[in-house]
Amino acid sequence: MSFGLRYESNPWVVPQLQVNLLRKSRDQGALADIESTAGNVAYLSPGVTGRVTSHLHVFGFVQVPVYSNLYGYQLFPRYTVSGGLSYAL
Repeated sequence: MSFGLRYESNPWVVPQLQVNLLRKSRDQGALADIESTAGNVAYLSPGVTGRVTSHLHVFGFVQVPVYSNLYGYQLFPRYTVSGGLSYAL
């Protein structure tokens, strides 16, 4: 589940803040590693959207974990960076 806030006082630069919640169930199946696949993670994701033209926007976010409860041994990033473009008519 994800939810967030946007501050739209300036149409050219819009700061944003998201909260992302992830719940993973244990893997299933004959070859599943059921001991190291489940858990819960909460991320705080500050970001910004910039207006390039009236139709083109660029955005970027940094996703930082603020809570984790993972079972077993799992790889877990310290942060994740994402970005992209959005074009709408």
